[in-house]
Amino acid sequence: MMNLMGLKDKIKETVTKGTDSVEKFHKSIAKMPFEVLEKIEPLKDVTKSVKEIHDKTVDTVYDTVRKVNEKA
Repeated sequence: MMNLMGLKDKIKETVTKGTDSVEKFHKSIAKMPFEVLEKIEPLKDVTKSVKEIHDKTVDTVYDTVRKVNEKA
């Protein structure tokens, strides 16, 4: 039974670390087009709004993955 618990913990740890890495990479890649678009004056405000929605969505998705992983 200890081996199964150890394996479960190892899998949960791996999923958490993977989720953290993917989230960090996702945010760094997504940041690039937003930075370019924010420099175009007619698009500045709408880009900021879209980026806000994007960032909140990304945070929610990765937080959900972490919560599901913790409950597993």
